[in-house]
Amino acid sequence: MSANFQNRNTIVCFSCTFTTDNRLRGVPVAFLHKLDRLSVLILNDNKLDSLPSILPSRQLNQLVVYNNPFLPSDLVVKPSDVALTLLSCASTSFLRSNWYPCLESILPWSLRIRLAVFRTCLCCRLRCGVNPYRILVSYKSWMNISCDRQSPPNILAYLCSERCLTTFSSNAWKYALD
Repeated sequence: MSANFQNRNTIVCFSCTFTTDNRLRGVPVAFLHKLDRLSVLILNDNKLDSLPSILPSRQLNQLVVYNNPFLPSDLVVKPSDVALTLLSCASTSFLRSNWYPCLESILPWSLRIRLAVFRTCLCCRLRCGVNPYRILVSYKSWMNISCDRQSPPNILAYLCSERCLTTFSSNAWKYALD
């Protein structure tokens, strides 16, 4: 193992990722889908306030998140009331297009990230775009997680519209991330 990896306390192998004491404010999800055999993720002693919505679907054998200041799950953050930008309009029209699956594969990676291709609505499962409603949902699957009991982790989920926000508010139990 090289000295660079030892200095940063980061070890990446086929099935385990240890990222401790790096002061991470968020888990970088842009490349998380490429780690097919990831089974252990250790994120101790960072500054995480939530976990990404892709983590419950990863089927991890172990997730360790001690000493992170997670936000409470009843906090709802709405999008700002600023005028829509050209990027947000382009993102919405791109994501709602019938040609979306074909176009997604030919777009450059940086543009796919800027158009927020990876944000999926918790209710309707459509792509959200760049200005979604953000909500923290408590992570209830205690079978594979090790964490502080006084500050359990929450999942940052996205809702694409007022309609999905209303649907989620009236039937939150249907959308539990187990």
